[in-house]
Amino acid sequence: MKPAGITRQRTSATEMLLLRDRLGLRRSKKTAKRDPEKKELFLELALKKIEKA
Repeated sequence: MKPAGITRQRTSATEMLLLRDRLGLRRSKKTAKRDPEKKELFLELALKKIEKA
């Protein structure tokens, strides 16, 4: 049973993936970091393709 008064915020998939990456919870480490703005753009494009399929 959940404690009363505790609610979880709904976040987008892109925000969760970026948060996991910042916290070091990614699947594999890359040698070169990608620009955060480009990374967010690529993640959004990938999620749109997944939703289409």
